[in-house]
Amino acid sequence: MHLCEFRPGQLFRGIKLPAPIDPDAVKAECRDGLLRVTAAMAAQLARKVDVQAA
Repeated sequence: MHLCEFRPGQLFRGIKLPAPIDPDAVKAECRDGLLRVTAAMAAQLARKVDVQAA
C-alpha cells in the first residue's frame, strides 16, 4: 500500500487489513520521510471438533 500526504502536525490513519495480524510482531521504521510498517499474519489456531453420531 502506498499513500502520500503532506500536512503539518500529527497524522492518524487507520486501515483495514485483509487478515488478522499478530500485534506483538508489528515493526515500524521511519527513514527519509517514509514510514514502513511490517506486520506478520496471526497464526490460525486449529480446533478439534467432536462429531456425534445420530
